[in-house]
Amino acid sequence: MPRAYIIAATVSETACGKTPILLLNFIKVIQERDRLACDRLAKGDPTGAWSIYNGVTIRRGLIYIPPCVALREELISRNHNDPIAGHYGPAKTISAL
Repeated sequence: MPRAYIIAATVSETACGKTPILLLNFIKVIQERDRLACDRLAKGDPTGAWSIYNGVTIRRGLIYIPPCVALREELISRNHNDPIAGHYGPAKTISAL
């Protein structure tokens, strides 16, 4: 996925507040292309770890972010470099995501 698309989708993403609609829609597109999520949801998950909520794939109660390096890096950057977010160290930054 070209980085320009990810930057455009995350332009209004900050460490605080709701997830912007453009970003959420972009995550949905990436999720639809993710084989692991599609397989788990198509076959049914006996553990109950996977579900769909408002069209978004949820894993263990959190929005599932597929292994798209550019998307993950951008999300971390937006939440780590935001002046409102502060710097709490790697563990707390990842936990906030």
